[in-house]
Amino acid sequence: MASSGRTTGVHIAMIIGWMFAVIFIVAFFIGRSDYSELAAENAKKTEELTAAETDRRNLDEDVQALKDVLGVPLDEVGVGDEDNVNTAIGKARADMNRFGGNLRQGTAIATIIKLREELNNREAELAKLQTELDQRKATLLALQANTAEQIKQHTDAHDKTDADLKALAATKDEELKAKDRQINDLRTSVNDLQQDLTREQDLRSQEQKSATQRIAQLSTINDELRSRVDELLKVSFEVPDGVIRSVDHINKLVWINLGEADNLSERTTFAVYTKGHQGVARGEEDIKGAIEVTHIVGPHLAQARVLDQDIYRPIASDDPIYTALWSPGRQERFSVVGLIDLDADGQYDRPQFHDLVTASGSIIDNEVDDEGVRHGDGIDVHTKFLIVGEIPSPTDTTIQEEKDIYQKIIDGHQEMVEEARLRGTRILSLNDFLSYIGYRPQRRLYRPGENRPYNLHQGAHSTATTGYGPGNRQSSGQVSGLFSRRRPLKKQDEASTGATSGAYSSER
Repeated sequence: MASSGRTTGVHIAMIIGWMFAVIFIVAFFIGRSDYSELAAENAKKTEELTAAETDRRNLDEDVQALKDVLGVPLDEVGVGDEDNVNTAIGKARADMNRFGGNLRQGTAIATIIKLREELNNREAELAKLQTELDQRKATLLALQANTAEQIKQHTDAHDKTDADLKALAATKDEELKAKDRQINDLRTSVNDLQQDLTREQDLRSQEQKSATQRIAQLSTINDELRSRVDELLKVSFEVPDGVIRSVDHINKLVWINLGEADNLSERTTFAVYTKGHQGVARGEEDIKGAIEVTHIVGPHLAQARVLDQDIYRPIASDDPIYTALWSPGRQERFSVVGLIDLDADGQYDRPQFHDLVTASGSIIDNEVDDEGVRHGDGIDVHTKFLIVGEIPSPTDTTIQEEKDIYQKIIDGHQEMVEEARLRGTRILSLNDFLSYIGYRPQRRLYRPGENRPYNLHQGAHSTATTGYGPGNRQSSGQVSGLFSRRRPLKKQDEASTGATSGAYSSER
């Protein structure tokens, strides 16, 4: 059993050895075959590499030759880096941009061809310009020759003229010397006359100064005498236009001794004076009331309504009446200057004043209106009164346009006052004039939203009530003209003082 077991191991070892030997032999033959193939392929690759190296060397030589032709002997070709000027391609493109400009093409050869074409065109233009230049040079030479001839002619003419001028100057020199002698003689005579004139002017100046002083003295005396005469005339300046015949106190009507035969017009107003007056148109102290003609009854009879009267001096029969607006058979003329406010409400009433004057047949011959513009030909001896309204001051406003208007009114006032003095025309204030014609302001109605004071008839408005609701309803503080002493209304402050009419006081 043991011998049989050892033989089996040897057999196995021999089998394994033979198997390895067979495998080795097979592997050897296979490896030898692959080696032959690899050697053949290697020889082929070596031959191809040698050919490629030869091609690369030939290509480098070609590239170098191309660089030399293009003039860019740089080591780097610059494929893929065309913007790098340190490469051959980048340098070539930079040179194409630099020298080709707007003629640059896609390739260097195309750019060179384009540049050559442009050069040929420029050379042709240069040749053409050279031809034109030669022609103009020839023309210039001809003009220079012609100009030289003209200069010679002008020089000859100038020389001749200069000689003639020198001869003329010599002649004029002698004439001027003669004129200078005459001028010196005349200057001596003028100096003598000037001295005589100066002496005469000094004498006349002294005489004028004396005359001016004399005139000033006489003007002062004249003004003083005029003032005295005016004071004397005030005592009895005018005569009454008529008298009151009868009075109806219940219906507030009167009848006067003027009518159709006296050319009396309806709506004419009169001031009623006391019987013991010292002369109508003297002042307001003698005026006791005012009436307005409402109906012409007969030749010398008219009915009038009582506009106003002093309750302490009622209108009576035989009271004299007077108005400055009307005279029997004669048209009165008036001049006006200043702002016109008839009812003291702060708003000017020039159109109403015109209606008031013209309603009685009178006219306004000269006037300075609310814009400072003067109308009329000047005050003359036929002008009855110069009526002076409110003369504004430029300090009353901050608006330059209004300042200019106010200054025009002031200048017109000065001119018209001087004309009135020279013509002997009496100067009246607007309030005095309204009193003389018996004018009484009309009762004003309250209009909501209208910015103007409203005169209450019973003094200040009570602060205990508000009328139509809460709020400040302050009165202007003015009272009715029916209870005044015939004084013209004055503009009041907007806030009431709380005072009541003097007609209800106990100190009368």
